[in-house]
Amino acid sequence: MLSCKHLVEQASDYIDDEMTMGKRIQVKLHLFVCVSCRRYLKQLKLTIAMMSRKNHHEAPEAMCHHLLKEYQKTLPKQGS
Repeated sequence: MLSCKHLVEQASDYIDDEMTMGKRIQVKLHLFVCVSCRRYLKQLKLTIAMMSRKNHHEAPEAMCHHLLKEYQKTLPKQGS
């Protein structure tokens, strides 16, 4: 099964519909059982929607990287 870490890494491709049907099914199966990743995906979609509005400012790349690392710390450990 797809791990939370892999889902986070592939979330943009999933939202943008840029993955194979097989990968898309793996993501859907993972989302079916993982409330944390469902929340993450919902938040990512909301963030994308907010960023697409006019008069927005782009976050620095370092900040995005830091936020992603912090989020990944909150994910359950593999095998737990």
